[in-house]
Amino acid sequence: MNYHKFAKTYSYSRISRYLKAAKGNKKKAQEMYYANARIARSFQPLISFLEVVLRNQLHYALAKHFGDVQWLVNQKSGFMSHPSLTHVTKTKHDYE
Repeated sequence: MNYHKFAKTYSYSRISRYLKAAKGNKKKAQEMYYANARIARSFQPLISFLEVVLRNQLHYALAKHFGDVQWLVNQKSGFMSHPSLTHVTKTKHDYE
């Protein structure tokens, strides 16, 4: 695939970091992008397993905490509606 089509397909902003790393070499940027995709793909099964384990452990901990295996359904008017869970958009000033 030619570079213009490649960059348009995957987005110029995404590809720009590869082009910068490849010092402007478009062919090298494409090769680096595909190499990175292969690396990421190789981690996908591990990440999937970790996600399941984490989700299950959170469920077990919360079920124990509430004494209720149906905590997600039964607690939705409890902690899940707490005001601290309301989305707040922070400004740059909030981080200073």
